[in-house]
This record gives sequence, C-alpha cells and structure tokens, in this order.
Amino acid sequence: MTLDDGSTVTATAGYIRESIVAPDAKIVAGFTPGLMQFVSLTEDELQALVAYISTQ
Repeated sequence: MTLDDGSTVTATAGYIRESIVAPDAKIVAGFTPGLMQFVSLTEDELQALVAYISTQ
C-alpha cells in the first residue's frame, strides 16, 4: 500500500503491530493522521490481534 509520504509498505506482521501500537507512525495515503489511538493491550492480546488481522 502507498503511504502519505509516497513510499510503499507491505502489510507484514511487523507493520500491523506497529500500526496498532503507533497508529500515526505510517499513514496510508488518503487517511487522516490522529484519528486512531492506541488502546492498552497485553502482549498476548496484541499477538492474537496481529495473528487474526494477518489471516484476513
């Protein structure tokens, strides 16, 4: 996918994790920064969420 700075990224597990923990680290083109906030998750919850999103 293309980011707002023109670079591209593949939605790997690492990218998904970063996007959950630091939502404004890399903004996908067309999306507004600052809308998403990180909700505290345990490490197990975070791993489960990344695994689930990775299968979709």
